[in-house]
Amino acid sequence: MTLDLMHDVLEGCAKYLMLYVLKTLPLNELNDAWSLFPFKRNDKSNASMSFTIAQLQKDQLTGLTSSMMLTLIRFLPLVVKESDVTISTKTPWWSIYMDFLTLMDILMAQSYTEERLVDLQNRAESYLERYQRAGGHMTVKSHFLLHEADVIRQMGPLRWSWCMRYEAAHRPIKQYAVVNRNHQNVAMTYAEKIQHSKMNLYQSMNESKLLIAFFDGSL
Repeated sequence: MTLDLMHDVLEGCAKYLMLYVLKTLPLNELNDAWSLFPFKRNDKSNASMSFTIAQLQKDQLTGLTSSMMLTLIRFLPLVVKESDVTISTKTPWWSIYMDFLTLMDILMAQSYTEERLVDLQNRAESYLERYQRAGGHMTVKSHFLLHEADVIRQMGPLRWSWCMRYEAAHRPIKQYAVVNRNHQNVAMTYAEKIQHSKMNLYQSMNESKLLIAFFDGSL
């Protein structure tokens, strides 16, 4: 069994949890606070979002990329604290979100001890128990949290094998597809586009004899 933090968490169970969490906050206050927060570097581009009533009426939080979801998960407590946004205490969702943040910190770690993995397993079970008790929508991706510790034991930290960088490489091709509007022989069209975009790199590698060294086994 293999797991991916991007698809299973950021594009999976987090979409349901963060919807419940956002419903505990006054929408106008949240949007104002979010727009005024001093995001920097990559976080700034991934924080270009505002939340609408229509979004919160759906069964999951939509309209966010994986990077945007990660930014939301990481920065929401800071934004709320910085602007003194009122948090509703009528539901346990904010408290459950705090448990989830701790879980995310462990899942994103670069190394583990056996003691840490046992802690991860216990926290995953506790989080899902509270999530279900509060009426949260369960999917198979939520269930995968129970297997993260075992997979890490077998494969190492999951942050080194997630799909974020692979998916990011799709963006220019998706943009080209929108502009090109060609639906015939799509695979060949985009494959040639990728090859052409790499020609300068290949030429530089050839001039430096890197390709020859690679293929004759001397590199």
